[in-house]
Amino acid sequence: MVTTAMVDTNVGSLEHVLLVDDDSSNLHLLHQTLNGRGYRLLTAKSGLQALSIAEKMHPVLILLDVMMPGIDGFETCRRLKESQSTADCTVIFLSGLDDVSAKVRGMELGAVDYIEKPFSAEEVVVRVETHLKIHRLEADLADRNRRLEADNERILTAMSEAVFGIDADGQISFVNPAAVEMFGWSEAELLGHQLNSMQLLEACKDDRSLYPLYQSLQDGCSHSSDSARFKRKDGRCFWVEYSSSPVFDNQRVSGAVLVVKDISPRKEAEGKLKQAYDDLEKTNQALNDAQLRLIQAAKLESVGRLAAGVAHEVKNPLAVIQLGLDYLHSDGTEEAVIGEVLDEMGEAVERADTVIRGLLDFSRENRLELQPGDLNQVTRRALKMVEHELIKHHIQLEQSFDDQIGMIELDQNKLQQVFINLFMNAIQAMESDGLLTVKSAVHYLEQDSCRFRMGDRVAVVEVLDTGCGAADEASVFDPFYTTKPTGQGTGLGLSVTRKIIDLHHGSINLVNRPEGGAAVT
Repeated sequence: MVTTAMVDTNVGSLEHVLLVDDDSSNLHLLHQTLNGRGYRLLTAKSGLQALSIAEKMHPVLILLDVMMPGIDGFETCRRLKESQSTADCTVIFLSGLDDVSAKVRGMELGAVDYIEKPFSAEEVVVRVETHLKIHRLEADLADRNRRLEADNERILTAMSEAVFGIDADGQISFVNPAAVEMFGWSEAELLGHQLNSMQLLEACKDDRSLYPLYQSLQDGCSHSSDSARFKRKDGRCFWVEYSSSPVFDNQRVSGAVLVVKDISPRKEAEGKLKQAYDDLEKTNQALNDAQLRLIQAAKLESVGRLAAGVAHEVKNPLAVIQLGLDYLHSDGTEEAVIGEVLDEMGEAVERADTVIRGLLDFSRENRLELQPGDLNQVTRRALKMVEHELIKHHIQLEQSFDDQIGMIELDQNKLQQVFINLFMNAIQAMESDGLLTVKSAVHYLEQDSCRFRMGDRVAVVEVLDTGCGAADEASVFDPFYTTKPTGQGTGLGLSVTRKIIDLHHGSINLVNRPEGGAAVT
């Protein structure tokens, strides 16, 4: 069966097929056989004429007779293949010679096929169509390769990384523009040289420093280094990361590709970042040292205030004792007066003992004995213990307790001490006919505080009085702060109270009420 191709009516775009034979009847038969099959037919009766037409028309295929006067088909084929403009023409020999050596010679000269005379039309059509198809495929492949090479060239030119092509012997066979710019060597200076001979690495005396690259040539695997120092032509060193990948030809390693990226800016940034961290560490250390000095100074200041408070509170009882001793040792002391002096000295000793015990309570590392307890019950017991003071000073009591509080972890004895201190302070701050209000409730906090977060469920106890209020709300919990007359208070009660509350992980504060008096929460 003869396969026919579609005819392109646009003659200018048709492929040219050249028929060459010195016999007019053969030319006529070939023309009739191939006419109308989608390509333009050209004819020549000699080798010289065929060469001339081929130079001008560039046929894609030539059917070439071997035996012709002048130059024969073999010589014509040789000249066609030597010319750059006709070298890619597909040549099929036509000959009546049934000689293997002739066929071999024709193939050696560049022909692709051999048709024996006399030939059949079907055979000619099939072979011409087949080789035209092969020619088209080869031309398309060559065009694709050219485009691919152009694309690769553009990619390699646009790359910021340096790319080296290395042959199997380790010689540089290709470099891209980035490699030339990065290392300072010209392309001519690099090509054909061993990579290590260019002393690109800082440790250039040791060929093993290029181990990843040469390992790729040996084992056919990819290797890389994320930190190395390369050298430019002028001897300046810079940090790079690079990788090498093998190139294969028929499953043999024929070379490798080395890709080098300049990471000097990154290394410089890392160095600056490290320096910044070091500076920050030094700054933090300096701040910590300053903080420690401030804490130490605050401790010393606290110790100073405590010492002053102790000296003030103990000095007065000691002065009373000293005066009493002086009086007792004086001549003519009446016996009736001796008893009074001894009583005053006893009161002074008791006063000093009270101060010392209060100070010990304040400074002692107290430990809580926590167990489930009823906060309302603890508060009621404390009120019961100061009931006689309320009656004595004609102070009314209002109380309300929220039963929703339930059982919580607490040290009942120490919390009872807290409430007794608060109730006594309130009683002593009020004139007769005052009002003491004590109430408990469950609150859900609406904002964060130093110890609790917004939304926490907390038990709150409030102690309200109608007394004179606090002269300095911010200092009421400081050790030895008191507004009571000399000899009537140590100034340690509220300090101990706050310490116990802190040990319970709670909070306590005191504010003056707008209507008069103080509120402790």
